Amino acid sequence: MAKHTDGEWTLVRDDRHEHYSITAPAEDGLVYVIAEIGFGFTGPFEAEQHANAALLVQAKNLLGMVQRYASECPICNGIGRRMTHPAGVQGDCLACTNIRALLAKAGGRCPTTEGA
Repeated sequence: MAKHTDGEWTLVRDDRHEHYSITAPAEDGLVYVIAEIGFGFTGPFEAEQHANAALLVQAKNLLGMVQRYASECPICNGIGRRMTHPAGVQGDCLACTNIRALLAKAGGRCPTTEGA
């Protein structure tokens, strides 16, 4: 599975070319451009593009928080499964199943279920 770009993601506004760049530091002082979001439109779409840029620059931080919650789930102790019967029958943890599905869609690594 591919890994997300390291480093802090930054939102850079370029008024000349009417777009935002989401960047991260690279080696040798270079910069990775992760995404670009255009603006300069009219009407509600303009505000939506600004909101999209603000959300996307925080995507990596949000992913980290979701991964942490899944690995520290108080119901299943971070394993993604729970005991449903005294005889040891297991089922998906109802508290974090949706979070784990979201992580899978995002390509995020969940340390308790990776390789499963």
